Amino acid sequence: MSEARTSTAAVRRRTPARSRREVILEAAVNLFRERGFHSTGIDDIGAVAGISGPAVYRHFANKDDILITAFARTWERMMEGVAVARTMEPAEAVETLMRSHLTVCIEHRSLISLWTFEQRHLPPNYRREARRQQDGYVGAWIGYLNALRPELSREEAKLAVHAALGVYQCIIVFEYDVEREKLEAFVLNAVRATLFGDLSPPRKRTRR
Repeated sequence: MSEARTSTAAVRRRTPARSRREVILEAAVNLFRERGFHSTGIDDIGAVAGISGPAVYRHFANKDDILITAFARTWERMMEGVAVARTMEPAEAVETLMRSHLTVCIEHRSLISLWTFEQRHLPPNYRREARRQQDGYVGAWIGYLNALRPELSREEAKLAVHAALGVYQCIIVFEYDVEREKLEAFVLNAVRATLFGDLSPPRKRTRR
C-alpha cells in the first residue's frame, strides 16, 4: 500500500462518525441544490463525501433521511433569529428577523435553497410538518409587523411579509460579485421598503 493510501485510510479511521455524517450531509445538500433531489444518487453523494455510495447508509437510512435532516438543520438556523426576537420590542424584533434571515441565506445558502424549492420531495408526513413550521415562521413576522402597522389587516401584513421574504430569493438563486457589506445593505433596504411600503392603490391621473 502506498504512503498516500495509508495516510488516507488512517484519516478515515480517525474520523468520528458524527464528523463523517456532517460531511455526507453537506455533500448531499450541495448536490440537491445544484442538481435537484431526484437527479442526485447515493453514489453521487458518496463520491463527493469521499466514501462509497453504500457507505452512506451507515449514517443515513436513505435519501429521504438526508433531506429530512437537512430540513431540520435549516429550521434550527431559522429559529435562532425568532428566539432572539421574542425577547424584543416589535421594531427591534423585525430588524432582528430581517438580519437573521439574511445571515441564513448568505451563510447557509444551500440549506435555505432546499427549504424554499425542495419541500415537495419530503415524505408526506414530514412535508406537513415543514409547512406547519414555515407557517409559524411567517406568522412571527406577521405578528411583529402588525404590531408596528396596526392599520394593516392580517392578510395585508401577510402579503407584505411574503413579498419581503421574496426579496431574499435573489441571493439564494443568483450569485453577485458584490462585497458582502454592500449586498447586505442593499437587501435589507429592499426588505424594509417592502415591509413598510404603501399598500394603497396608486391614484389615477386625471386628464386635463
